[in-house]
Amino acid sequence: MTATPRIVAPQYRKNAEENETPLVSMDEVEVFGPVFYRMSFAEAINAKIISDYRVVVIGVSEKEVAELVRTGRAIETEDEERWEAQALAQRIALGKAIGVYGIKKIFSFHNRVASALEFVDGSRPDSLPAVLEKLNPNLHYLAKHINGEMSTGERNRILREFKMSVRGIISNARCLGEGVNVPVVDGVFFADSRSAVIDIVQATGRALRTAPGKTMAYVIIPVLVQEEEDPEAIIEASRFDLVWQVLSAMVSQDERLESAIREARIRQGEGTAPVLGLTKACGQGDLPDANTFLFGFPKHIAFSEYQKLFSLEMMEHLGNRWYLKFGALKRYMQEHGEEPSKDTEYAGFKIGAWLESQRSAYRKGKLSDDREELLDQLGVSWGSNIDTERSWVHHMAACSAFLEKMGKLPTQGDQSPDGLNIGTWLTHQRRFFRKGRLREDRRAAIQNLLGDILDPKRSKWERNFKAYKDYVEKIGKQPERRTVHNGVSIGNWLCNSIRPNKEKLPTEQVEQLSALGVVWETRRRKRSVGSPSPMQPPAVSAPKDSIVAWLREFQLCRALMRDLTRKIAITDMYRFINVGYWFTRENQRYVAGGLSESQRLLFRSLVLLDESDGQAMRDWYWTYSHCLEFQLLKLSLLTTLTKDLEDRALHHPDPKWLSRQMSLLQKGVLTAKKQSAMRELLAIGSEKQSSQS
Repeated sequence: MTATPRIVAPQYRKNAEENETPLVSMDEVEVFGPVFYRMSFAEAINAKIISDYRVVVIGVSEKEVAELVRTGRAIETEDEERWEAQALAQRIALGKAIGVYGIKKIFSFHNRVASALEFVDGSRPDSLPAVLEKLNPNLHYLAKHINGEMSTGERNRILREFKMSVRGIISNARCLGEGVNVPVVDGVFFADSRSAVIDIVQATGRALRTAPGKTMAYVIIPVLVQEEEDPEAIIEASRFDLVWQVLSAMVSQDERLESAIREARIRQGEGTAPVLGLTKACGQGDLPDANTFLFGFPKHIAFSEYQKLFSLEMMEHLGNRWYLKFGALKRYMQEHGEEPSKDTEYAGFKIGAWLESQRSAYRKGKLSDDREELLDQLGVSWGSNIDTERSWVHHMAACSAFLEKMGKLPTQGDQSPDGLNIGTWLTHQRRFFRKGRLREDRRAAIQNLLGDILDPKRSKWERNFKAYKDYVEKIGKQPERRTVHNGVSIGNWLCNSIRPNKEKLPTEQVEQLSALGVVWETRRRKRSVGSPSPMQPPAVSAPKDSIVAWLREFQLCRALMRDLTRKIAITDMYRFINVGYWFTRENQRYVAGGLSESQRLLFRSLVLLDESDGQAMRDWYWTYSHCLEFQLLKLSLLTTLTKDLEDRALHHPDPKWLSRQMSLLQKGVLTAKKQSAMRELLAIGSEKQSSQS
C-alpha cells in the first residue's frame, strides 16, 4: 500500500533500455500486480482521512528586506558578511504566513543540513526567531532542528517537545519527508527548490494528517519579488521556479487540480479562455487558481492583476499542450462540421498533422484510454484499415498461427511473417471488449481460436482453480499456504484472494470451491463461534524452539515500537534484527488466524501499540502488553516454557498501574479499546485462578 507510487517516466525507461540498466516501475502489472483498490485524493479529503490544503505563495520585496535590515540594525552573520537577500526573504515570508493564517505547527524543508540549522538557530541575528521578534515581538515560537545524525531518542524528544508547544517549527533537510506521523503539523514550508515530485508530495503529506481542531493545511512557498512597474514584469523577474515545482507535484496527486487545469486548457484551445501572450488577461473565474493564495506582492498594482497573470503563467507551466490542441480541434470540427485535412492549420496550431499523430499513436496502442475517449466523443475516425472485415479475419488468422508456432499470444511489437502488427491488433481487441464495442461474432471467434483471453481476471481464475482442483484430486488434501502446484501458488491464492473475499465471489465459484472441500472459516473465526475459554491452547503445539524465538522477536518489536513516533515499517531494524519484516509477516498470520491463542493475544497488543497516537497512549499499551505477557507466561499457557520461566527475568507489572486501570474500568471512563483490552486481561486472570483451584 502506498500514497506515492514510484513511476518511471517513459524517457527514463528508454534510456535505461538503451544502456541495459535494470529499472522497475510500480505501474508494471507483471511485477507488482494489478491495482487492488485506489482511493482518490478528493475521496480521502471528503472522507476526512486527510485534511484539505491551500498553497500560499508569499511575496517579499527587496524593499522589505532592506527595511528590516535598516530598522533592526544590519543583519549580519558572525563573519560580518551580509545575509543573502533570498535567505532573509524566506524568514520574512514565513513570518507573514504565520501572522496572516495563524499557522501553529510547521515543518520547514531545506536542501542542506547547515541551512536548516541556521534557519532556527536563535543565537544568530539572521535566524527565523530573530526575524519573528522584529516582525511581531509578541509572537513566540519553539524553533528546533532535526537531522539524520541525531539518535532516535533525541529526535523523539524534540518531536514530543514540538507536539506539546503552543506554536513551533522544526527545520530539517530530507529527514522528515516520510515515516513521521505528527498530525498536529498544519503547515509545511519549502525554503529551497525540490526537483523530485515524490519528495514534494511526501513532505506535503506531513501537514495533511487530520487532527482535532485542524480545518486546513498550508503549503508555504517564499518568493523574492523584484521591484518592477507592471505585474507581468514582476512575475517574470521573480523566482517562481519553486512555486511551479510544488504545484506540479500537487497536480500529479490531486485529481481535482488536474481536472480543473485540463478543462481550462481545452477552453484555451477552443478560444473561450485566454492564453499567455496571445490574448488579454482573463476574468477571475476563467482559469483555475489551483488552491493557491498570493500574498505580500507590491501594492502599487491591484491584487486581481497578479492573480490573473499568475493563472496564465500557471497554465503554461502545468497545463499539457495536448489538451490545448484538442480544444482547437474541437472548435474546428464544430465550425466546419468535418475533420481537418493533414495540412490544416487553425488558431495557430497544425491540427491536421497533430490528428494524424494521434491516429498513429492509436494504431500502435500508445494512446491513453482517456484521450481516446475524448477524440471518440468528437467523432474522430481512426483512419485505419485494421477494422475492415477482410483485414480483421487476416489478423485473426495471423494471431492463431503465431500462438500455434510460438506457444504464446502476441504482445506489443510482435509481427506476423508478412508484417502485420498482430500484437497491437490484439491489444485493440481487448480494449474494444472492455468498452463493449467488440461484436459478439468476433468475440466468439477470438475465444474459439485463442481461448478466453479477453477477460484476464476470468482466465487467471480458471488457471488457478484448475491447478487447485488437480492438486486436491491427486494429493487428497487441502494445500498449505506455501504450496505451489503446476507452477501456480495455490496456497497463497486460497489464503489471500479466495478466503478473505468469499462474499465478493460469484455463487458459482463458491460452490465449485466448496465441492473441493475449501475450509472457509479460519481458526480464529471458528473460536468466536464456539466461544470456548479464551485460554484454550491450539490443537497442535508448536515446537519449543519456535515459541522461544517468536517471543524474542515479539519483545524486540515491542521495544522498538515504544520509541517510534509512527507506524512500524517493513524495513525497521532493532538490535540488528529486522523486526519490521517480522511484524508484517506475523500480521498476515494474525489476520488469517494462523497464530495460537496466546500468540494472537500478544500480537494484538502490538497492533494496538502500533496504532496508538501520542506518547502517552503508546506508554499505556506498552505497559498493557507487558502485563499481558506476564499473565500468560505465569499461567504457563506456553507449557513448554516452564523451565525457561525459571531463568527469565520477567517484566513484573506495576501493581499500582493495574489497580488504577481496574478502577477506571469500573467507572467506565476508559476508551472502548482500552476497556476491551483490560477485560481480556481480567479473563486471563480468572483462568489462572480457576486452574490453580
